Amino acid sequence: MIWRICVFLIFFSLAYSKEVRIATFDGGGIRGVATLEILKSLECDTQIAMHEDFDVFAGTSTGAIIAVSLAVGIPIDEMIDYYVTMSSTVFSDGSYSIFNPKYDREKLRLSLIGILEKYGYNEESTLAELPKKVVIPTVRLDDPKLGRWRMEIRENFTIAGGKNRIIDSILESTAAPTYFSSYENCVDGGIAINDPGLAAYSCAYHPLGIEKNGLSLLSIGTGYYKKYYQGDESWGFLGWLNPATWWKSQGSAPLISLILDVEDQVPQQLLSIVLPDSYMKIDFPLTHEVALDDYKNIDFLIKETDNYISSHPFYWENVCMWIDTSFQPR
Repeated sequence: MIWRICVFLIFFSLAYSKEVRIATFDGGGIRGVATLEILKSLECDTQIAMHEDFDVFAGTSTGAIIAVSLAVGIPIDEMIDYYVTMSSTVFSDGSYSIFNPKYDREKLRLSLIGILEKYGYNEESTLAELPKKVVIPTVRLDDPKLGRWRMEIRENFTIAGGKNRIIDSILESTAAPTYFSSYENCVDGGIAINDPGLAAYSCAYHPLGIEKNGLSLLSIGTGYYKKYYQGDESWGFLGWLNPATWWKSQGSAPLISLILDVEDQVPQQLLSIVLPDSYMKIDFPLTHEVALDDYKNIDFLIKETDNYISSHPFYWENVCMWIDTSFQPR
């Protein structure tokens, strides 16, 4: 009798186990509109339905806004409209003092709360109330145990994590240094992990039984500007820290540009090794660099995204094929 029950339970678990589906979104300020345009094209060209077909949404900085919006159930077209309105509201009136943050975060907070309230949430709503799992990296300025700054992750896999307020989690992850002041002693998650793919994979692995059920992980970037240096360098201390050293650094010191750009690629490189068949990264080069707060370039970003998709049909066909193969209706 006991063995029959065991066999039944095994077959029952196999029949009802399901592959874990994760979507992750990079940071990039207003370039998040490129992410949304990619999502819009994916829904149009494949069978995928973002709100229904994923179990976990992960996002860093502007990606955190996208992740929560998808978890809440906001249609992508509406999200694009919100981005246009919110970006012009938040970034249209910045100060240029070198001693203070450039923008007032209160405008961002009120904009986000207004969006959440339209979908039944409020300032006190917690991550546990979301119908989907979320992963939101941030960076804490003073870890009390280690006495150093470190990455932290806001999530709703655990009881403790679910107690974090939605609005706090987003504002912690979007507190980009120089643009906004720190929030709850945290700054932008992009300082640690701009592409949250590894964070999402790590958070979901045990709670969702990825080892048993399998996984499909879709990661979407915000577009990037090519930065590189051909040949050897011999710049020295001042050369590495001087923006004028290297024209391709586009106003930032080569050392800073190098650190940020390489850090951004690490999750993709490692996940491509760990998940060779179940991982897809979608990103593309921009024809010119767009600052995190340059809201006047939103139309340009949308056109750049559409142009890249239309001018690279073989690439896009492979992406859509992977999506349709990996995300069969449950």
